[in-house]
Amino acid sequence: NDILQKYGSNYLQTIGNIPVKYYNKTANTYSDLTVSDFYYPGSYYTYISQSPYNGIPNLKAIEVALTKFKCRFIHLDIYSDSMDYASQKANPVIRSPVLKTGEQPLDLLETFNLINKYAWISPSNDDTSYPLFLYLNIDTNGSSIIYLKIYEVFMKVFSKYLINIYFAWVINFMSQSLH
Repeated sequence: NDILQKYGSNYLQTIGNIPVKYYNKTANTYSDLTVSDFYYPGSYYTYISQSPYNGIPNLKAIEVALTKFKCRFIHLDIYSDSMDYASQKANPVIRSPVLKTGEQPLDLLETFNLINKYAWISPSNDDTSYPLFLYLNIDTNGSSIIYLKIYEVFMKVFSKYLINIYFAWVINFMSQSLH
């Protein structure tokens, strides 16, 4: 509404309720908006229910970040569940750099499914939703096994939401180069 009052009704072009172009007076044409033109709420250590230094990995923390705070930037730390990173039995898990004694990391598939469940809730009735940015801090000691397992889970849950097929190709190419 502030933009509408300040610049007029022809300043923005939208798709659904999301602005995609603005009127550039200098070029005398509409120009694309970029990600930096928007404010998206984000969360660091999104999966932690208390503080980053003594917090506990908790799926409810991610749910609250997505539903209550409408976070669009989600930060996850991914580690191996095994000290033997090269083991075929090693799996990616989400946990803080220092996990409290007795606490359990989050399962990657379960976490991605929860994000998928709440991230695409439309802010309006036209089925458009804001973009989601996942910041994956991956610490797997260079294990290609863990990277491939992360890729498989990521593609299983999020492949239909990638911006375009190019990004799926880039992720696939990167995973193939790890073999």
